[in-house]
Amino acid sequence: MAINYAKLFNRRVTPQSQPIPGSAQVRNSAGGYSWEVDDWTRFDGFLILGAEGGTYYIDERELVKQNHDALDRFVGHARRAVHLFDGRVVDEKASE
Repeated sequence: MAINYAKLFNRRVTPQSQPIPGSAQVRNSAGGYSWEVDDWTRFDGFLILGAEGGTYYIDERELVKQNHDALDRFVGHARRAVHLFDGRVVDEKASE
């Protein structure tokens, strides 16, 4: 009887411990791979869920730090966007 190797090996299944070939997945705090969360998505999650107690994979302190860093980048981008929209040239270092 012939062996059907197509049933033994499925090229469409990738374990969570490896990124999907050809994708832009990054290693997450659980040790698996997922798509990177941008600052907007992180900010939405922070507003909805907060950071109290952390998550199963990351403690509260590290989660707060990641959210703070994302919020800091978010505010910096927003400040530059407002200055660009307003048409004024502002010394960024003077406003910090």
